[in-house]
Amino acid sequence: MPAIENRTPATFRRPALAGAFLALLLAAAAPAGAPAGAWAAVTHFGSSLRGRASLSTDDLDYHGIDTPYGAGVVHTAHLGADTALWNVAVAGGRASAPAPGQVSAVSLEGCAEPAAGGPPPLTQIHLQTLAPVGGGGFKVELTSQSFALPVCGEDGAGAQTVSTYRPSGLCVDAGDYVALNDEGGFVEGFYRAGVPYRVIRAEGNARMDSFVMGGGTGNGALLSPAVRAAAEGFADNAHQELLLRATLATGANAVSYGRRGLQG
Repeated sequence: MPAIENRTPATFRRPALAGAFLALLLAAAAPAGAPAGAWAAVTHFGSSLRGRASLSTDDLDYHGIDTPYGAGVVHTAHLGADTALWNVAVAGGRASAPAPGQVSAVSLEGCAEPAAGGPPPLTQIHLQTLAPVGGGGFKVELTSQSFALPVCGEDGAGAQTVSTYRPSGLCVDAGDYVALNDEGGFVEGFYRAGVPYRVIRAEGNARMDSFVMGGGTGNGALLSPAVRAAAEGFADNAHQELLLRATLATGANAVSYGRRGLQG
């Protein structure tokens, strides 16, 4: 399947002034004479992107809701609301950022599944940085501009399509995680659990966490394992790996703006 370079412009969920201020800080602190975009070191963390996206967000470990309908029952996997997904363990690599720096690119494998006979699926996604906090929870620190995930079956897109996104000002500290964030895409009768985003693979040595909550995944939100319900809140998804790989730029010729301030 083809690789896609995605540069879709959109609106930041965090205040635009914060992004502009960060850009000014980065420009001002860059070493004199250093070429634009020069980095002393580039590393990767997250999934290796091997294999294919065999699972979707319909396969997350929520009990779901069974609703009587006629003589049968309709099962809803989880609420079709704002959702964050992030790896806490990956096969053959590291799930979190090894050092402070800037996430210069994120590659994501998979696509959004359309419902038969339904409206086009919501394809808007965001990328987020999560900081671990006490009790096994995570705090949403930064959210990128929006990007578009390809639709399965359109223009050759499928479970092995890799899209590359270039977020603006998405910086991390060592130990932070990068999450995929979507807005659910609920449509009654077609996307009851939200749009199925086929971006996950089955992997025995991996673990992916998720958090589903309408309006509960924005900047500053606490994604706590204490918040659990049949169709929303926190879930531990054992043996699942989000097919997301982050490129981290660090080093003496880079300006790393982590949560503890300018470094480098």
